[in-house]
Amino acid sequence: NTGLVDYIVKERLFNFFLSQGCIPGTKEHALMEKIANDNPWPRPIRVYGYDDTYGVEGDLFEAETNCVKEHNMGQIASDGVNNLAFFSRKSAITEPLQQNP
Repeated sequence: NTGLVDYIVKERLFNFFLSQGCIPGTKEHALMEKIANDNPWPRPIRVYGYDDTYGVEGDLFEAETNCVKEHNMGQIASDGVNNLAFFSRKSAITEPLQQNP
């Protein structure tokens, strides 16, 4: 799914995909654990996209949040979404919006 490419480039996000990154005992899982734990990123680590590679009665690694033992990642619902760079071109909302009475 290339729907997030524009947003990844715009926001200069770190991006990777390891097909066996959530399978314990693999070299990719060891790398995934290292990436998820040895970094300066705020927690929970934001996970974009969706990996449903191993669908066994549902998704075994729900958006990678169950991928590492520390459970320090959180999914940002973005499966099937495109044009995020366009829709995120305005500044983030940092103050409460004025409400109608």
